[in-house]
Parts: sequence; structure tokens; C-alpha cells
Amino acid sequence: MAQHQPAMVIGILLAASVLSGAMAELSRRDRTRLGFSLLVVGMTALAFAELL
Repeated sequence: MAQHQPAMVIGILLAASVLSGAMAELSRRDRTRLGFSLLVVGMTALAFAELL
């Protein structure tokens, strides 16, 4: 598992940047609550995925 660690970190950072971009776009369209909810759910899912 240690040899796959850098790829996992890159994948998590990529997913986090996509979630942040989606939140920014939703906030720009006055959907701040939906964007924040998406960010929280997505980051929680990423945290659980990292544990597996």
C-alpha cells in the first residue's frame, strides 16, 4: 500500500479541487447552500475513501 500512497494523494487533491470548483460555480449562481453541502458530503466521502 505504501507504494500507491502518492497516487492516492494526487487523486484526493484532484477530487478536492473539482469539488471546490463545483462549489464556486454553484455559489456564483446563488446556490451557496447546495454548493457547501456538496463540498461537505464530497470531502467526507473522500476522507472515508482514504481510510479504506
